[in-house]
Amino acid sequence: MGGIPAIVDGVRRGAGPALLALLLGLGLAAPAAAGPYENGEAAFTRGSYAAALRWWRQAAAESDPAAEVGLGTLYALGLGVPHDDAEAARWFRQAAERGLALAQVRLADLYRDGQGVPKSPADAIVWLRKAATQGSAVAQVSLADMYRDGIGVVQNYAEALSWYRQAAEQDDAWGEVNLAVLYYNGRGVAQNYVEAARWSRKAADLGFADAQFHIGFMDATGRGVPQDYEAAAAWYRKAADQAFADAQFNLGVLYYNGQGVRQDDVSAHQWFQLAAQCYPASASARRDNAVKSRDIVAARMTPAQLARSRLLARQWRATHADLAPQ
Repeated sequence: MGGIPAIVDGVRRGAGPALLALLLGLGLAAPAAAGPYENGEAAFTRGSYAAALRWWRQAAAESDPAAEVGLGTLYALGLGVPHDDAEAARWFRQAAERGLALAQVRLADLYRDGQGVPKSPADAIVWLRKAATQGSAVAQVSLADMYRDGIGVVQNYAEALSWYRQAAEQDDAWGEVNLAVLYYNGRGVAQNYVEAARWSRKAADLGFADAQFHIGFMDATGRGVPQDYEAAAAWYRKAADQAFADAQFNLGVLYYNGQGVRQDDVSAHQWFQLAAQCYPASASARRDNAVKSRDIVAARMTPAQLARSRLLARQWRATHADLAPQ
């Protein structure tokens, strides 16, 4: 029949933040009194996008860069206006040229992806650097990503490490977890599991699933910290409950082996099943591994145990339906 495979590697490559998620009100000074921009922001928050458009056009006519970012956001998302990346880029550029870091980040994002402007990683680097030197943690992480991956620049792990560290020192979770990965792999710096664990734990304490998984793996393997299966299980569960498939799989392994938790085939089967469902199509090998592991456990379970496991998996999916698999 074969045994359950070992826990999957805790080192994830990491990814840049979603730059389009929240573009308003980040790092902007609070106004003394409401004006056209503030009225537009209030309308945007209410979902009154046509009103936001009117107010922000009025403020943009007075060269307000925050309003220009607001207009760019509406066009980028197609809120209150038809979706138009070129028009979004025009507004972001105006604000970026006035020195607004938020606009510089978004314009860089468009250049990197070729949305509304010709695809140009080199131009993305230019704008990210402008924002990063102003202290934007989002820009610092994105710039580090490009140095790490050699996009628009010669691959340079030391440079990536420097920018991740600047973001991490601002308590940015993406900066912390990517800094941990570089320490773990010894890229751009001497391999140091203790430092990897320290930065992973900081991000994990903020609720960041990547970091929770990473520190769980280090607890399970005793890298950088004393081996502690109970702690590993606790961290894996936190990430697993965020639909983090690797954490679900590793939690299944701990239940199968009785490491850090009471041995329990029902729970092992449940978490292998959930991992198989949460792995994306791009992770087909890991998904197949989860299916194989689930079936190995199922072969020694009673019909009642199988029914219980499937019920628990359905209940978990029902209560976590709003989560996107990771």
